Amino acid sequence: MIMSDYVKKTIKVKLDVAPENKKKLLETFKQFNQACNKVIEAGWIEEDRKNYNKMELHKETYREIKDKTDLTANLVCEARNRGAEAIKQAVIKWSNGKKASKPHIHKYSSIIYDKRSSTIKNRYCTLSTIDGRIKAEYLLGNYQKKHLDDKNYEKRTATLNYNQEKDEFYLHITIRRPVLYENGENTLGVDIGINNLAVTSTGKFFGKEVKWKKNRFFRTRRNLQSKDTRSAKRTLKQIFGRENRYTLDVLHRISRRIVEEAQKHNCQVIAFEDLTDIRNKTEKYDKRFERQLHSWGFRKIQEFTEYKAKEQGIETRYVKPKNTSQKCSKCGHVEKNNRNGNNFKCRKCGYEVNADYNASKNIGLKCLKETLPSDKSSDGMSHGQLALKSEMLNPTTASSV
Repeated sequence: MIMSDYVKKTIKVKLDVAPENKKKLLETFKQFNQACNKVIEAGWIEEDRKNYNKMELHKETYREIKDKTDLTANLVCEARNRGAEAIKQAVIKWSNGKKASKPHIHKYSSIIYDKRSSTIKNRYCTLSTIDGRIKAEYLLGNYQKKHLDDKNYEKRTATLNYNQEKDEFYLHITIRRPVLYENGENTLGVDIGINNLAVTSTGKFFGKEVKWKKNRFFRTRRNLQSKDTRSAKRTLKQIFGRENRYTLDVLHRISRRIVEEAQKHNCQVIAFEDLTDIRNKTEKYDKRFERQLHSWGFRKIQEFTEYKAKEQGIETRYVKPKNTSQKCSKCGHVEKNNRNGNNFKCRKCGYEVNADYNASKNIGLKCLKETLPSDKSSDGMSHGQLALKSEMLNPTTASSV
């Protein structure tokens, strides 16, 4: 096995905080976020002049914040980092042509704790406050216990959040462990699209129903937006929440199934197209397709698959998307007219198959040829293999989520 990279997770745990310590934490929240806003004031110099250099902001604000608050030195530094990052994000938005106003940190926004300002144990933590350290026990479920007790995971940082409505504290603990990648180059190609959210080179079709469901959500939202009543706005907010929950659930299930498919076929690599610039190429499409392109979770499903694959020692790689949908995966002939909607028929050899399935095989083959530099054969291909199914595939009878 080859050790590299890390599996990173965030474990959310509810804290059992004593009443006397609750007051200390709430006051720490207020002073910490006041310090953040003080840093923003210092860096927000003029309308067209901003400073988010942490060292310069530290020199300008540290002593004043330390004198006027009861925060520890580490929390003052974390507040500086939060304020500098807020300014930086606003500047990035402007540089991308987006609107951004002067940031303001809410008094109960989260607090970031590092190893010097906190002690994170398996069943309890200690946290720095404006009045010394406090101890809080965890209220855990089986999922949290499993990861906190796993000795392979290293506890890194923690973020403290306060839920005002429930009057409850939650600690988001960041943990990580090294990834043990399996030796080998067997590859599963995966095509991400609209008609089928994901298609594997082994002939599995996932998320065919998502297009219909997302269009239904869109029509409902459009109808509510046209009414412009208080009731419609309230319902619209509920619809947004429902759609987001549905989307995340589907993406998690599909990404899990992709990893299971790779395991089933003994694949050490999952190959995707690099979709970094996909949203910058919508000018040639109609408005409906453009909307679908922007609302589908293309990159998100890749991210979910990547971290789930890491846990199983499977590597995720990305190839350039050029010609993956127009190239015949059987004979290699490239022609725009090879693809017609969901259908692919090679104009040279006559190979006919589902277009997304053909693309998934091209992605896998491209990964084997371009991204695996080790010990290639005379034809330029790696010794790894592409996981395949019979070329005669009927997607209507293929696996669904």
